[in-house]
Amino acid sequence: MFVNQIYRLTIGVEWSNVAELVDSDILSDAITFIQLETSIGVLCAPLLGGWISDKTGDYSYVFYIAGVLLYCGAGCALAGDTYATFSDFFRNLYFLDHCKNGVSRIR
Repeated sequence: MFVNQIYRLTIGVEWSNVAELVDSDILSDAITFIQLETSIGVLCAPLLGGWISDKTGDYSYVFYIAGVLLYCGAGCALAGDTYATFSDFFRNLYFLDHCKNGVSRIR
């Protein structure tokens, strides 16, 4: 019940972020892709987890792998955010170098 409530609080943020990140003409394609990758994960994760637990005889390895994948995903998200921040920073420096009296020469 608690997890369901947390999911309800975060799902609106997910779709609003998608709407901010992509153009409006490909918004439906982006939402479709997100639903597709989520569905693939929901389909494959129990099968792969069951196979791993059958091979090892222990469920703990499944949780270890899930934790590693979670941290890898968080690292990728942080790396992407850092890249975007530095990219914006250098783009703004370039813009400031090429501005004179508030009029931009960049076209």
